[in-house]
Amino acid sequence: MSNLRRRWAVCVVALVLLSWHGAVPAAAFPDLHGHWARQDIDRLAAAGLIDGMPEGLYQPEGRLTRAQFAKLMVVALGLGPELPAVSGLSPFVDVPRTDWSAPYVTLARDTGLFSGYGDGTFQPHRLVTRAEIAAVLVRALNWDTRGFALGPYADRDAIGGWAVPYLAVATARGLMGGYPGNLLRPNRPATRAEAAVFLTRLQRERGALYELSGEVVVAGAEGIAVRSGGSVLNLAWAPGASAYRNGSPAAYTSLVPGDELLGIIDAQGRLAFAEAHFADAYGRVTVISPGERRVTVVGPPDATWRLAAGSPVFRNGRPASLEELRPGDRAYLLLAYHHPGWARLLDAIQVDLEGSISEFSPADGRMTVRTPAGDTRQVMVPANARLYHLGAPIGRNFLRVGMQIVAALTEGGTEVIYLEARD
Repeated sequence: MSNLRRRWAVCVVALVLLSWHGAVPAAAFPDLHGHWARQDIDRLAAAGLIDGMPEGLYQPEGRLTRAQFAKLMVVALGLGPELPAVSGLSPFVDVPRTDWSAPYVTLARDTGLFSGYGDGTFQPHRLVTRAEIAAVLVRALNWDTRGFALGPYADRDAIGGWAVPYLAVATARGLMGGYPGNLLRPNRPATRAEAAVFLTRLQRERGALYELSGEVVVAGAEGIAVRSGGSVLNLAWAPGASAYRNGSPAAYTSLVPGDELLGIIDAQGRLAFAEAHFADAYGRVTVISPGERRVTVVGPPDATWRLAAGSPVFRNGRPASLEELRPGDRAYLLLAYHHPGWARLLDAIQVDLEGSISEFSPADGRMTVRTPAGDTRQVMVPANARLYHLGAPIGRNFLRVGMQIVAALTEGGTEVIYLEARD
């Protein structure tokens, strides 16, 4: 772990000691604990796109009617402002104009999401099938169905001809998956959990899944600071806000500085949903291509990373350019989770000396280090050297015999200019 990452860890520990709130927030609905679709359901609930049942449960294995799914789609696509224009209308003989579903069904029909049947009915109370959902999603995204072939599913013969092109593109582009046994189950009524997952994928394709994108500065029990668009936003947690880190439910205080964060903000400007991700890499620099802003690091993993313009680069504790890096430097990279192959930050150290302190004189800074090869080496630690212990800056009086160190030295190799120590 690099000095930079340790410094972040120290910040988090300090925050937790000041305001500890270690419990993982409850799911948006009490019947979602441990459910495979909990994160997607929590996310959509925070955005106000889905509701629970009257008893406060979500009933993830329950089923949806065609009318209910029509409402979900109208809300998800932001068509709510158009509802008054169709109030009191209904194009179908089995959807009364006064029924709650009439404006949603009408709007879903008028926008081409749904169609009715040849006898003039909509069959609003019939359970919506996976094939029907695939068709609605593809229409909502205005995807061309030409050029896609449906895979060799074991139940392909059960698929109606009208649904084949929609299922072909929906499965090919990741909107819908199959079941064990190479089954697609197109005529199976979708569960409420499946509907939430499908809506999540729809919103992701539309770029409408999140309202906030940034990087965690610090997170506490009452609120969170997020760096976004060049400024820092200080947000309170909404009551019952959900937080996830690397795909698992997380306590608010377990979000770590440097985490990439995607979020949903409620009408009062509070953070109602937070999805944090962290990925990093550590290794030895072998190739530097400053013009392309590429660095190859022998890890694990061995990989070449690219840094966006403006991504911070440090060497020996100071801001640096890629031109200043040297093969053999130890490098720590914060990776861009949502952009594979890219790094958000690089922190490098020129490792001239590594080992354990065998002798040290705080008065004059003389230090003897035993290297992994068993040799000893004497260097000076001047008072202005940049020294860190587990991420926290220290004076040289803090150094003790037995500590493990890595250090960058002056050109002559006699004085320390940067040192990281651990017990």
